[in-house]
Amino acid sequence: GPGTFFSKGTVTVYKVEGVANVSKFCEITDSHVGSLFGFSIAQTQSSNGLTFAVIGAPGANLAFVIALRQFPYTCEVRNTLSPDSSDFLVNDQFGYSVAINSQSIFVGSPYYARYYNPGISGLLYIFSYCNPGSAIPQFTRDCVACPTAQTSDGGVSPCVSCTVPLPQHATYGTGCTVICDPGYFGSDCLPCSQYAPAQGTQKPSFSHWIDMQTSCTWECDNGYQKSGEDCLDCQNKALFNQSSNVEWIPGTCSWQCKATYFSVNQSQNFLECKLCSQYKAAKNELPPSNAQWLDRFNECKYVPLPGFSCQSGTCTACANTKPANSHWLSVTDLYTSPSQQ
Repeated sequence: GPGTFFSKGTVTVYKVEGVANVSKFCEITDSHVGSLFGFSIAQTQSSNGLTFAVIGAPGANLAFVIALRQFPYTCEVRNTLSPDSSDFLVNDQFGYSVAINSQSIFVGSPYYARYYNPGISGLLYIFSYCNPGSAIPQFTRDCVACPTAQTSDGGVSPCVSCTVPLPQHATYGTGCTVICDPGYFGSDCLPCSQYAPAQGTQKPSFSHWIDMQTSCTWECDNGYQKSGEDCLDCQNKALFNQSSNVEWIPGTCSWQCKATYFSVNQSQNFLECKLCSQYKAAKNELPPSNAQWLDRFNECKYVPLPGFSCQSGTCTACANTKPANSHWLSVTDLYTSPSQQ
């Protein structure tokens, strides 16, 4: 409890969990008899779990800023506040009342009175005091968030470079928090296939973890279909194996043409997938004169033969002449298929 003019004051901090679970967290005692330490108390909590408490000691014209945190354990006096040394008297009782928010500490001195300032009776002192992760820039009074890759301990501390190890595939966020790149998870920013097993997360047989997704989850292996939380064997594998240039649609017992192949028919049982030139031949479609169909490309289209250019469906010889010791660019020169990337 607060001290008296003849004893030391003690402030005991209790931790409350749930509705009725109250336990002692720490205890702070002032060494000065008569300071009235604990006469007034105010607190605020920052976003990183650190609580700042202001404890008034008007008998000593002081106020103490206490930092409290459960993990990692913190219970310490961070700062001692006092009035202007050039203008205070013992009976001012600085610290009689206190308040705090995310940017300022307010300390009342109700008995401030000076004969040379007869119009003033009592003073309110305002101290800039920042939450962790922000600081007061030079020549200003307001708290400003530290730049990226910097943080502060709050209070009057300056911004300093982050010392928290930065994993691969991560960047620093506000207050040196580690933000994993999309598709990476946990404090070490691991891909799903490493993160999930490290967490002890289970997946069914015949499945695999999916990397580079916004959430860490699994899907059934090719040839298996998801049923609830299991992966069941597809009964049409023999038919799939008889097909060419096809691939399973993940998590299903259906398949589709591989990239750069196109379906001649729409029957799932006899899906016929061919390259663009074969696909167009099956449909009896010819390219314009002086052009050819483009194979092994995601889009089935025609391109001009070397030395020609196409416009509005007509391909004509290039107007410019080719110098000696050179050649017209071919389809291979102009286009790169997905399989060649």
